[in-house]
Amino acid sequence: MRTFEIGDRIIYRTKGVCTVVDVVKKAFSGYEEKEYYVVESVSADHYRSYVPVDSPTASLIKLVPSVAEVDEMIERSTRLCPEYETDKKKRESDYAAAQKRDDEAELLAIYAMLYKRKQTLPKIPAADLKMMAYIERIINEEFAFCLGIARDEVGDYIRKKSL
Repeated sequence: MRTFEIGDRIIYRTKGVCTVVDVVKKAFSGYEEKEYYVVESVSADHYRSYVPVDSPTASLIKLVPSVAEVDEMIERSTRLCPEYETDKKKRESDYAAAQKRDDEAELLAIYAMLYKRKQTLPKIPAADLKMMAYIERIINEEFAFCLGIARDEVGDYIRKKSL
């Protein structure tokens, strides 16, 4: 499992981009003492969380990508060509699995596929819109932070890199 240092900028998926501000040993509510990452959101004032170092949650934390890594994710997403799943239950299951894998290139490819469908159809299912909103939220926050641009500029950056 990856270890993080104080000062590392991380992606803590439930809270977005955060900074590891401390690593402490603490006992909560009578439980035995454990080591925790203390993380603070870079976008929400006063948000602080304690994440057990040895927990499954901590295994989902990753470092904020570099600009080169973002560019590679975008390039890789253009090689992925997901097919639209017509079975609603299977599609929703596929979306949940993609969210769990948390692979930005895969999420961008799904978004591109759904965006094209949205442009050609008068209406798309609510699950598709929900998935698009999820992808926009995480990609815009993560990429805007590491690229040093506004969230509303991320789409243009991705389109330019995808050409």
